[in-house]
Amino acid sequence: MSKYDLTSMPVLDATGRMVGRITIDDIVDVIEEEASEDIFKLAGSSDDELAAGSLPCSAPLAAGNAGDRTDNQHDS
Repeated sequence: MSKYDLTSMPVLDATGRMVGRITIDDIVDVIEEEASEDIFKLAGSSDDELAAGSLPCSAPLAAGNAGDRTDNQHDS
């Protein structure tokens, strides 16, 4: 799509009839999902967790740890 500077492409059935379209937004969404999945797999998430959508969230833990480090730095 980028080669021809297109923002959408038609989706055709076997007879050549247009049945839909794919937009740049659709492609970006898929790329982001695939990248996130790859990152979670590198972090050790199982295929079951990925399929179920129950990926472990480390943000609260990271935020808690960052808060602890900040508090410890002020105490020193």
